[in-house]
Amino acid sequence: DRAYYEFSDDEKSIIKRLFAYEFAPAGTFGFERAEVTKGGVKTNFLDENLESKSVKGLYFIGEVLDITGVLGGYNLHFAFASALKVASTLKNS
Repeated sequence: DRAYYEFSDDEKSIIKRLFAYEFAPAGTFGFERAEVTKGGVKTNFLDENLESKSVKGLYFIGEVLDITGVLGGYNLHFAFASALKVASTLKNS
């Protein structure tokens, strides 16, 4: 982790180009070809009950998290399992 001023001029140029990058998706392959999302809330910002470490009472579940499983229903299973975990945590609190 470095502050912006610590980067060389060449590195700053690359960073500026990344922030200026524009693209326009031409479409998708549709729901039939959809698999998983990418990115999301990092799990190291959450406790074992999927609650934000910095904002008490804020929970994250399913594909909003930066978790990706193999194809075959694992992501869907995780979405339901993480929802159940949070629901049981809230019920018992």
